[in-house]
Amino acid sequence: MEEVMPQGEATPLGSSLCVEATLVSKLSLADFQNAIPPLRELGIVNDSEQEAKDLELTVLSVPAFLKPKTWRVDQVGAGQRVQLADLDIQLDPALLTRLTEAEKATVSFILRRKSEPSEALSRLDCVVELLPRNQWGGLSHLPDLAAAFVQPNEPAVERLLKQTAEILRKSGKNPALDGYSGGPKRAWELASGIWSAVVAMGLDYALPPASFEHAGQKVRGPVQIAESGLATCFDA
Repeated sequence: MEEVMPQGEATPLGSSLCVEATLVSKLSLADFQNAIPPLRELGIVNDSEQEAKDLELTVLSVPAFLKPKTWRVDQVGAGQRVQLADLDIQLDPALLTRLTEAEKATVSFILRRKSEPSEALSRLDCVVELLPRNQWGGLSHLPDLAAAFVQPNEPAVERLLKQTAEILRKSGKNPALDGYSGGPKRAWELASGIWSAVVAMGLDYALPPASFEHAGQKVRGPVQIAESGLATCFDA
């Protein structure tokens, strides 16, 4: 199940208005490329006995991994909660691409009156973990994104397939990598050839970090595995 983060530390700043938001706990380039929405819920609560009018709610982040955005709300009735339907916020893929290590980011929602833009009525600060492009977020964060780390067009994969063809040829089998077109028996032959080619690489096991299944881990790509000769079970 994906881990999402409810509202962080809300600061009313002396007013009866409060911002509520739910964000994902982690973000990476894979999220951006797969159009995963980082913002899940956003609302404004008015706990006073008077309606609030002409409000502006702005979101910004430090570091600036998302583009600032402002929502305009005509009014929030006394004792009411307004749920905002527009949850589309734009990420900065360039920043997510440059990351080499995970780091914490702060997302701030600031509520003001349109007539008094310099005075904040409420502020909500949430913390999001930004992951480098080669780090899987684990089972706690969209485990299906593991597929984003499959790189079938890497040169190291092509070399492995070439070695598979040579193994099949030396075993008196058809060296063509024709997938399932030859039926189940042929598929087993290909799988056996690929396994033999992987074994011939002489890979050594690298111990992943503790609780990597839940928290995630950095992922070695095919070229890095071939060059270093090291792989975790997830890498392999």
